Amino acid sequence: MLAWWASDIPAAVGWQATKYFYFWWFSPVAGTLYPAGWIDAYRILYGIELALAAAGIVVVWRRGWRGGSFSF
Repeated sequence: MLAWWASDIPAAVGWQATKYFYFWWFSPVAGTLYPAGWIDAYRILYGIELALAAAGIVVVWRRGWRGGSFSF
């Protein structure tokens, strides 16, 4: 495998980037084994989850590590 990386570095980096993208988002074959429409609903829910995670990161960034946590 390392010989392939060394022989064509741009293609190897692109291939690795594609793998990471498919890991964090959706591959072209995602949802093929599910009923129609389920993957679309999952993409919407996943987008909402990403938005909430980003909002949480912003809160912690602005308030500081301790200020972003709740005190009960």
